[in-house]
Amino acid sequence: MRAKDYGGPRKEFFALILREIKEKYFGDTLKEHLSEEYYLVGVILALSMLQNGKLAQFLADDVRQRLFDIEDETPCIAKLKDGLMTLGIHQLCMELPTMQYLFQPNTSSALTINKLKSLLTPTFSETGTNSRRFEGEIFALFLKYLREVSSGRRGNITLNDILQFVTGAEDEPVLGFRITPSVEFVEMTQSYLPTANTCINRLTLPRPTIEQQLLPTRQMYDLYDLAFSNRFFGNV
Repeated sequence: MRAKDYGGPRKEFFALILREIKEKYFGDTLKEHLSEEYYLVGVILALSMLQNGKLAQFLADDVRQRLFDIEDETPCIAKLKDGLMTLGIHQLCMELPTMQYLFQPNTSSALTINKLKSLLTPTFSETGTNSRRFEGEIFALFLKYLREVSSGRRGNITLNDILQFVTGAEDEPVLGFRITPSVEFVEMTQSYLPTANTCINRLTLPRPTIEQQLLPTRQMYDLYDLAFSNRFFGNV
């Protein structure tokens, strides 16, 4: 049976490659000795945009201005333009200058705890059942954990790490998710470690049962730290 890509692996791919591109090609200055490679960089940036992946919002102000300056034909900028032109992105931004905002840093899009909570839709069992009670118990603990992360009390783990663990994307795509991120609950059998399926944007949280009670909060948080600090740990 062939696997279906509903967007998760693609977003994950573009998030990883754009991070490498940012570090290698867009530091303090453009790398003139690598000017020929900026053509491929432009192609990848365009592909990421068209696939609803991560946007290139890390360009310095002067680079962004030069990118849309028709008179700037310095080697790196010229190749970057050519790469973006292969899929029509540069032409579109020149025809519709308002589209250039896609390359600008957007602080208003920063991931907040309320935004993450609204993105992750839980699927609960029928009200009044034991399953629903246990699901509410683990979900309440998960929300407390999110508040710990949001307050910076879980080391280097961020809300973006959790979103990427679930969806493969560390930020909400500009066109939103094709499949709404969700949270499902399963009975705990061996561990309370969460897992994720980035193909369908689903986080799976093991819940307690009558036989298996929750671990102390500190131990539960440590398990969540282990999962979310390794963005690909537990992904299926």
